[in-house]
Amino acid sequence: MSDAPKKKPCRVLLIEDDQDVRPGVILLDLDLPGFDPIEFLRALRGDGRLENLPVIVMTDSTAPAVHEKASKAGADQVFVKPTDTTELLRIALDLTASHCPMPEIPVGTIR
Repeated sequence: MSDAPKKKPCRVLLIEDDQDVRPGVILLDLDLPGFDPIEFLRALRGDGRLENLPVIVMTDSTAPAVHEKASKAGADQVFVKPTDTTELLRIALDLTASHCPMPEIPVGTIR
């Protein structure tokens, strides 16, 4: 029997500014217009309540400097976004599953 703590299942949340919610993991897009995700990541890492929260960063860029900047700001993982939406969702789910595994869904329940 493993001594590792049991992880809670994930829920996908869209969090508004006025909500008091602590997610299990953050998937952060570096390419959002009108938003500085690196500053957000630095602020997150400076918050004692959230500094250990896993953050997975995605970007359109393949430039090593962009990935290094995100890692130095506190990203746990950085990956290049694929152009296919289905592939993006698969990668995001695979990466977040290691931080908060999804509950098992019985075969035949999803249509």
